[in-house]
Amino acid sequence: EVGLSDPATAPGIGNTVVTVRAKESAGQIDLNIELYEGVTLQGSTFVSITSLFADYTLTVASGISNFNNLSVMITAFGSAVGSRCRVSWIKVDVPDGDSSNCVFFAGD
Repeated sequence: EVGLSDPATAPGIGNTVVTVRAKESAGQIDLNIELYEGVTLQGSTFVSITSLFADYTLTVASGISNFNNLSVMITAFGSAVGSRCRVSWIKVDVPDGDSSNCVFFAGD
């Protein structure tokens, strides 16, 4: 789980998009990507990842009231003992009138 900082400017109305760049490094891996506001689950998606780095997204419709209380949780599910994955980065974009406002970026 990764906590997020407050955006520099107040977000506008629109979707919040979580992007995770990940790949499997051993065995088949599925990821559950979740966005929480406090303890409230705002959205989730379940994806099967590949052996090459790719971007996986979760889009959450507007309805988030406290952008300073967001966190992203990623849970990996392997098909066999020793299954592993690698997450290169996580990015959360919030609506900002003219363009996206990156709340948080966690890199490798």
